[in-house]
Amino acid sequence: MRCFRLIILATALVLMNLKSVVSFGLDSNWNTLEYVNERFSNLTSRMYDSAHGTQIYYTSSNGRVYLVYPGNSIVLKGHWKARMGGVPTNRFVELCFKYGSNTYNPSTKRRGGNWACRSAAGPLRRNKEMYRGDILNLQKMNKLPAVLPRGRKLSISNVMKRFKIRGKRGRNLAR
Repeated sequence: MRCFRLIILATALVLMNLKSVVSFGLDSNWNTLEYVNERFSNLTSRMYDSAHGTQIYYTSSNGRVYLVYPGNSIVLKGHWKARMGGVPTNRFVELCFKYGSNTYNPSTKRRGGNWACRSAAGPLRRNKEMYRGDILNLQKMNKLPAVLPRGRKLSISNVMKRFKIRGKRGRNLAR
């Protein structure tokens, strides 16, 4: 009986998560590998949270990711992928990132080198700006033209000015 209650509780939590995702206005197909791969391929995204600050990353169509992290003077290069995962197993799409073993995440206090996966719903909800293409030219950069300050909310437009990049961003796909 106890096992049955745990299964019901886990199912209810998954359904609540799905309901909350839909309530944030995500496309009804958000939970498919095809949707997440298409949505994140060749995309520059900006997110902000109090633990990390403003992060901007470009996810290429070949599985590479290029991250601008507050306080860093270089572009962090790694890999990204989408996969089915979650509890109960394989109930939702996860977005996974892997950076070099010489990297360190000060928020989680973990070293890089391993895949870190989360529900794709998080980035789909939290990314405030999403533009097609590598609008900051991160694939071609090693050293950043300017370091992003820690704890500040910056738009991609602000970062383009700091990096002295001119050009059009296109339509914000996060809206």
